Amino acid sequence: MEGRNGKLAITAGLAGLIVAASIAMALGHTSPSPAQNDTAPPPPASADRLGSELDRCSRLGPNDKPDQGCLDAWAEARRHFMGGQP
Repeated sequence: MEGRNGKLAITAGLAGLIVAASIAMALGHTSPSPAQNDTAPPPPASADRLGSELDRCSRLGPNDKPDQGCLDAWAEARRHFMGGQP
């Protein structure tokens, strides 16, 4: 009898932990309010130009002629990524 009661207690404990974890996950997952989304400043226009230039350059293939604009854009992206001024 003692073995059966011990298994029942362990099973009930595990079930309680699973229920508690499920409730905590459900209550902890909330979507941000619209006011929180509006607090971030828009990216500068230079970032948009750099992004569009990098997108254009990423479509170039290995057989395409080297493009100075792409070389400049990659250098600017590296400077920005490494912490320098863009």
